[in-house]
Amino acid sequence: MLGRLRMTVRDCLHEYESLIPEIFGSPQLFAKLDWKVFGRDKYSTKKVEKAFKRVATQRDDSAESRRGYKRFASRKKVCKTFATSLMSKCKKGSIEPVRTRYLIRSYDHMPRSSPGSQITPLSNSSRVNTDRSQTGREPRHPARNINYGPAEPMEVWQVARAATAAPLFFKAFEGPEDPEDKTFNRFVDGGLHVTNNPTWEGVQEVLGLNGPGSLSVVLSVGTARTDENTGSSLRSVVTNILELGNNPQTVHEQVEHRAGSENEGFEYFRLNDPHGVEVAMDECQPRNTGSAGSVTFDKIKKHFYQWVGRREIANELWKCAVLLVKQRRARIEDRAAWETFATGSEYRCPAQRCEDILSSRYELQEHMETRHDTSMAIDDRRIKAQRDVWCYQKETE
Repeated sequence: MLGRLRMTVRDCLHEYESLIPEIFGSPQLFAKLDWKVFGRDKYSTKKVEKAFKRVATQRDDSAESRRGYKRFASRKKVCKTFATSLMSKCKKGSIEPVRTRYLIRSYDHMPRSSPGSQITPLSNSSRVNTDRSQTGREPRHPARNINYGPAEPMEVWQVARAATAAPLFFKAFEGPEDPEDKTFNRFVDGGLHVTNNPTWEGVQEVLGLNGPGSLSVVLSVGTARTDENTGSSLRSVVTNILELGNNPQTVHEQVEHRAGSENEGFEYFRLNDPHGVEVAMDECQPRNTGSAGSVTFDKIKKHFYQWVGRREIANELWKCAVLLVKQRRARIEDRAAWETFATGSEYRCPAQRCEDILSSRYELQEHMETRHDTSMAIDDRRIKAQRDVWCYQKETE
């Protein structure tokens, strides 16, 4: 919501409070009776997909969206976003292979011989995983075993499904079948891996794209997860076992160590209450009422305001905000880049039968001179006529 759909924090909270009762307000019958049967997921796939499609449709008003595309992939020079998932390449009738960590990106991240260096051309496959056991060769990017390639072609709602398909709660998300080898990708929630805290993945993404020393400030926002068991049913016991290997504290310590590096360190903030709040992943109390989830929301808000009201937390927030504002002001020095980043603007080529889209007014001028052998004078009125900007969709009254 914050990254790809460019939503405000206030509107994200509004959608969160709408989505929770919509998705978790009414479990499916067998799961509600807790028959301890694994053959049925706890929540309806149709309901969750309907909810995700609603948010994506109402909130996405990029120029691409207005042309009929609801893709997760975004243009260059705007906020980069990724979601984590676990993926397995399956074939109907065959045993599901081992799931591997998979980043669903809104941007291109091609393999490089070293972080920040020139792109290494891909082989015939448009997506590669650098695991030597799969490729039989030394990895192109030895620091990471991860998928590389162009931005993900999924739609926004499909990415939300792939990244939140927690086993026992939701059915795994399956992509379209490849007509050549008859395989398809099956995705489940990346939170079943250390990517439950994706901060380290984010650090490596930035360093991989821009090279050493390119990080200045890293902010990680936790969920105040408690490590205590949340129930005694078979579903709860299995969920607790799965969570043993994905404690976000492990990643926090890893990032904190890297942040303190003498040569490649950065400012690091972790906003999280380590004592946790006792709220199950799918808690929505009361259920099946006009005020579904209100008790759960009140519990979360009460805990948050108690935590954020502490002096040491307020000081940490202030210090973080000062550094982030400093970074934002530094972006303004490049006016063309800032226009694109802040407003999501893009420029359409005015030449007939040319459908090229340019990121800035300067790229438009260069395009007209080199591609169409026409000089486009710096005329704000003429240039603005070719500009599309992001029209933010406010909350529906």
